[in-house]
Amino acid sequence: MAIRAIVFAVLSLTLLAGQSAQAQQATVTGATMLWYGIYTVRQAKQIKDPNSASGVRWESSGIVGPDTNSDRIALRDNIRFGFGYNLLGRPRGKVVPVVHVTYLPSADDANNAGKNTRPDRTNYDLAIGQDGLFIGRKIENAAASPTGIYKFQVWHNNRILLEKLIAVYRP
Repeated sequence: MAIRAIVFAVLSLTLLAGQSAQAQQATVTGATMLWYGIYTVRQAKQIKDPNSASGVRWESSGIVGPDTNSDRIALRDNIRFGFGYNLLGRPRGKVVPVVHVTYLPSADDANNAGKNTRPDRTNYDLAIGQDGLFIGRKIENAAASPTGIYKFQVWHNNRILLEKLIAVYRP
């Protein structure tokens, strides 16, 4: 009888441990786009990143999306554009790997038909349901920046969650 109680206790603990481990696993079910267009930031800092096409990336906080969404942006100095989003899944707050991919218009694309250069990829560890998630591009010098179609993508586990094309033109 004591052996039966011990076996039952071990099986119960094994099942509980299995359920606990399963409950800890994160499942990303998708993402929701919250806004797109020109946004503002409260604070931004430039960080060296050898994995970025430009060799640097910007880390921003205090993101405020536009009052009105727009996927057509007039190019000018010192603007930021892209989109804000929310990761969906369980459990809320669980950190998961996310990849942001940005395709810039090609300088040799005379028709600006959306042919794109090598993508700029940045890996992040972000939380499901975290506030303030976004992907975007900062334009400092409009004269040196290409016009055309900028493509922004959010990926998780080799699956695209969101994509937005934004047309940038010279006014």
